[in-house]
Amino acid sequence: KSISFRIPRRHIGKMKRLLATKKEGKLETKMHGLPSVLNRYKMRAGFLAGILLAVLLMFMATRVVWSIEVEGQVRFSEEYIREVLSKEGVMEGQWLSHIHVEEKQLEILVKHPEISFVAINIYGNHLKVQIRERDREPVIGKDKNPYNLVAAVGGSIIRCEVLEGQTVVKEFQSVKEGDLLVSGLVDSQTQGYRIVHARGKIFARTSRTYTVTIPFKDVE
Repeated sequence: KSISFRIPRRHIGKMKRLLATKKEGKLETKMHGLPSVLNRYKMRAGFLAGILLAVLLMFMATRVVWSIEVEGQVRFSEEYIREVLSKEGVMEGQWLSHIHVEEKQLEILVKHPEISFVAINIYGNHLKVQIRERDREPVIGKDKNPYNLVAAVGGSIIRCEVLEGQTVVKEFQSVKEGDLLVSGLVDSQTQGYRIVHARGKIFARTSRTYTVTIPFKDVE
């Protein structure tokens, strides 16, 4: 007669010693579970390495950028926009965790004044980048009429590049639309007050609100 039963793997040695003292019966064991599977394939190191490598690649594939779509550019080529993105670390193969969207958007706007708006949207492993080009500045020429520079929109000042005039704002200062940025009235210690044509560039971090209308359809 034979008896079948299950015992934990750690108790097999005790069972063999017990039967050895009785000198009766014969113990046949059949291993199950993960340890037995690993023991079965321990001589197939390449097979196990392949499985581990496949799992690692699947893990990495979900955490890197696979593709980037660029839209909105008119004057600039897509290759140029991709070069701008690449310099800021936004490229295929980059870790998604390394792309801090708000930080990258701000860096692009500060370093590339020819771009007025950039939005980086992440959809899984796909990036969609929307670009708006800055309008060409009008040629001032020899116009010497006095002018002030005022804010076209509200925002927070991040950089000032004043060519002529008196700067009246500072970095990180908040301004509203129409606020004075660079005054054409300059106080000179040698010449006193004089009126000039204020010229320069004032960069600010702004926010925009977009409204999207989606028609409602009742589907039965």
